[in-house]
Amino acid sequence: MKTKTIIKVLSGILLIFAGGCTVNKIGNNQPEKLAAAENKPNVILVTISSLRKDHVSCLGYDRKTTPKFDEFAKSNILFTNAFAASSWQMPAVGSIFTSMYPSDHGATHISNKLNAKVQTLASVLKKNGYYTAGFGCNPRLTSEYGFDNGFDFYDDYSVSMMLSSMSFGQKGGIEIDKRRTNDLVNDAVIRWLGNNTHKPFFLSVHYYDTHWDYLPDEPFNTLFDPDYAGDIDGHQYLLHSHFTATCLLTEMLNIS
Repeated sequence: MKTKTIIKVLSGILLIFAGGCTVNKIGNNQPEKLAAAENKPNVILVTISSLRKDHVSCLGYDRKTTPKFDEFAKSNILFTNAFAASSWQMPAVGSIFTSMYPSDHGATHISNKLNAKVQTLASVLKKNGYYTAGFGCNPRLTSEYGFDNGFDFYDDYSVSMMLSSMSFGQKGGIEIDKRRTNDLVNDAVIRWLGNNTHKPFFLSVHYYDTHWDYLPDEPFNTLFDPDYAGDIDGHQYLLHSHFTATCLLTEMLNIS
């Protein structure tokens, strides 16, 4: 999928959701409206775990960390005044999916789920003639936590199955935080796109590699500080006393 196309579609998503999705409802007994639905644009939503605005070049970061994003931004709409509803994945993505505060959609803790009664972007588009599909491997954004609400097809398992097959016979289970998964997500999405016959479609893709552990490929692992020889790396950040203390305090206070 070409990046320019994705950004144009993403801009359309924000407009549709902010405007309450004013597309007319389509009934199965209305062939003329079904035909009109097939002429609607496909909608793609890309979300990326733990990607901070202040580390994106086109949003003000002085290091050139996101050259592809920067290229997109030059010829498409860039929203600079947007705020996450929470500091972590479940409530934040829940708010993107529902346009609600976390306290309203319910996905505020790993012991909670996205409220099955709330309306999601996927369910709105589905009611208006879209086939809805979602892909990702974030362990907190699975159907178990209600994030498949509104999707005709929600693939939160292909990556784990692939990693399990590659680790068959080895000791220990699959720790998805310690694996690179974006390429596997792409493989699943590309296979689906190559075989999909639904028009129009809504496609949600979530990437997880920017979440801990931090395991960049070469040459990105030495791009900004090639001479670094410190004790903390992408696996050992938990040894940092300040980070550990912050995590413990967050858990004690049950901060979402």
